[in-house]
Amino acid sequence: MMSKSKFEQTVAAQTATARRLFEVVPADQAWTIKQLVTAAAKAGINSDYGILAGCLNTMKKAGLVLEPAEGTFQRAPYREV
Repeated sequence: MMSKSKFEQTVAAQTATARRLFEVVPADQAWTIKQLVTAAAKAGINSDYGILAGCLNTMKKAGLVLEPAEGTFQRAPYREV
């Protein structure tokens, strides 16, 4: 688990689309890619499914989101210290 400052730096290093998508990824439950794409569209993020799926996978590799079950994503926790 990374520190809050490292977490924030990692979020800031993402693309603009990934940062906006990150804002709709819930922390308390895992959502499917389809649910996230729908939420992203409602938030005004008009990117294609493949781009958003790629952003999720990039954020997963960076440690920002978790994939608790295949195809579902939620925000990763971080240390407050």
